[in-house]
Amino acid sequence: MAAPINVVCKLPNGIILDHAGKRVEIKGSRDSLLIGGFGVTQVDADLWTAWLAAHKDFPAVKSGLIFAQNNEANAKAEAREREGMETGLEGIDPQNPGKKAKISPEKIAAA
Repeated sequence: MAAPINVVCKLPNGIILDHAGKRVEIKGSRDSLLIGGFGVTQVDADLWTAWLAAHKDFPAVKSGLIFAQNNEANAKAEAREREGMETGLEGIDPQNPGKKAKISPEKIAAA
């Protein structure tokens, strides 16, 4: 068994690493302890390496929403650097919902 590695994830519900019969739940941005909007989970380095090799083209990996660092200090520092990253799963601002969303005038008046 390899030393633990810090897997950092900004997906709201996290993700489950499932590889070769091993399964670990990775904390996401809805965890109670966040660093720069990311959840941090310690995982066996061998599991992470094998999972990453099998999922290197996963969009959340390619975009940097899921990454790993060997030590906690580096994981936290990188998470803080990436704090402004958006997942596309953020909540909608009811006062400024975007181009495609439509709010009825009655709802705006009630707000």
